[in-house]
Amino acid sequence: MSEYRIAKKGRACAVCAREFRVGEDFVSAIFPLPEGSEEGSFERKDACPGCLAGIGREPFSRWVTRLPAEKDRSPVLDLSLAQDFLVRLVHEGSPERRSLMHILALLLLRKRKVKLIAQRHEGELPVLDLIVRTAEGEVPISVPAVMPADEERAGLESELGRLFGLSAGPVERG
Repeated sequence: MSEYRIAKKGRACAVCAREFRVGEDFVSAIFPLPEGSEEGSFERKDACPGCLAGIGREPFSRWVTRLPAEKDRSPVLDLSLAQDFLVRLVHEGSPERRSLMHILALLLLRKRKVKLIAQRHEGELPVLDLIVRTAEGEVPISVPAVMPADEERAGLESELGRLFGLSAGPVERG
């Protein structure tokens, strides 16, 4: 099973170490780990908008977020971010991330943020043809329908939760 070790939302800038204030916008970014690291892993870094370039690498994906007040800290999945991340994963085409793509696609299907066009096979591999609605319009993608084993699925759900700043897996509201 691939491990996606993604930190929770930070409370301080990864570059200048300044603590974020409640309600302040900052940038969260997901980076592939440097070569020589575990294959297929990502790391999350949070930074002031002006400090992001100081990390010195191009992010795989990024978004603007803010530190919520203590009472507002309920888990919420940013579905637009999840859609963008799925499209990026599919375009990357990494075979070791098939299970991650499939779980994310199922989550977005459940929330009606992607549309199932067809189910087919490419050789022995089942594939879902989907339409993802993004800011740029509707994007057709094909996601390998690789169902992870139970123990891998729990790990993937937990990692998606950490990746998107949720405390206990991909629990979403809305």
